[in-house]
Amino acid sequence: MAPAATGKAGQNVGRKPLHAPRRDSAHPELLRHIVAPVTDYDVYGTHTHTTSELARLLTGHLGLAFTERASDYRGVYQVAYDARGRIEIQPNALPRDAGDQDDQDDLWWPEHRTVQVFLEITTPHRDPTLHRRLGSLTGLVHLHHEAW
Repeated sequence: MAPAATGKAGQNVGRKPLHAPRRDSAHPELLRHIVAPVTDYDVYGTHTHTTSELARLLTGHLGLAFTERASDYRGVYQVAYDARGRIEIQPNALPRDAGDQDDQDDLWWPEHRTVQVFLEITTPHRDPTLHRRLGSLTGLVHLHHEAW
C-alpha cells in the first residue's frame, strides 16, 4: 500500500479525516442520529395558575421538589431538578427597574402577554411521557419547542 501524500509540515493531502461523515452517505437517516439534538427545551404557559399554585400542582403530579429563587432580573421563580432535567416556573411579569417611567410591566415573554406563568423544561432528550402528563393538566398550554 502506498503511503499517503503529504504536503507542508507533513499534513495529509487529499484525505478526509477519519471522523468526518460522508456527505453522500447512502443512509441519511443514520447521519441524522449522529447529529441529533442533545438538548430539548419546551415552554408551557398558564393564565389560570400562579407561580406557587403551579409549583404545588407539579409537585403532586410529577413528584418534583421545587426551590424558590429570587433574582433582580427574573423576580421570584421556582426551579426543580430531577432525572428528566431542569424545570422552572417563571412569572411573566418581571420586576420593574427603579427608573421605569411607564406603567407597563416588563414581560419574560412579551409575545405571550396573556400568559401569567411559564413552565420551562430543559431535558437532554424529548420525553413524550412527561409531555403527555403535562398536557393532562387543566390550564397548561404548550407554547414553544426548541431542540439544539
